[in-house]
Amino acid sequence: MLQALIIDFGGVLSTPFDDSARRFSLEEGLEPTALRSAMVANAALVADLERGAITQAQFAETIGDALRIFPDDLVERMCRGLELRREVMDAVARVRRRGVKVAVLSNSVGSDPFDLYERFDLDRKVDVLVASDREKLRKPDPEIYRLTAGRLGIAPKDCVYADDSAKFLEPAAQLGMTTVHATDPAITIKALADLFG
Repeated sequence: MLQALIIDFGGVLSTPFDDSARRFSLEEGLEPTALRSAMVANAALVADLERGAITQAQFAETIGDALRIFPDDLVERMCRGLELRREVMDAVARVRRRGVKVAVLSNSVGSDPFDLYERFDLDRKVDVLVASDREKLRKPDPEIYRLTAGRLGIAPKDCVYADDSAKFLEPAAQLGMTTVHATDPAITIKALADLFG
């Protein structure tokens, strides 16, 4: 029996990060793909930020240098364009009202000094929030999926995991979770209705 929903934040509960990155780049007078390209070129740095191995300031210094822009508040500025997908949050709220436990599992952008999740009031909207930097683990490490299920008090086999990235679904499936490739709000909402009623 499915008893819990574990769901990704960026691109599932929120609009895609790439949209925010494009907006940021244009606001900074750069090419539309400048930030995304800099992050791809510095993939190890991004992974370190997500794992909490470096600070937001250290990340911003390197990316700021690469883009030749001011690094102060860079993480906050690059996430400013993210918005909640209200229709998906409403579907999650319906699932939760049925007694299903809900967790957000997110590869984060650090939490200090800027906490991306704070302005969306996620602590009130879900039962558990697992941000990778706080746990010193990031997807696709299977341990962070186990940790999230454990925080909910639900066995992995009784959890649904929804993510827009296929590479993050595989570890969840290997643990026995039912997976949803949440590439579009309509797909996500239908899947939640089909799985939880």
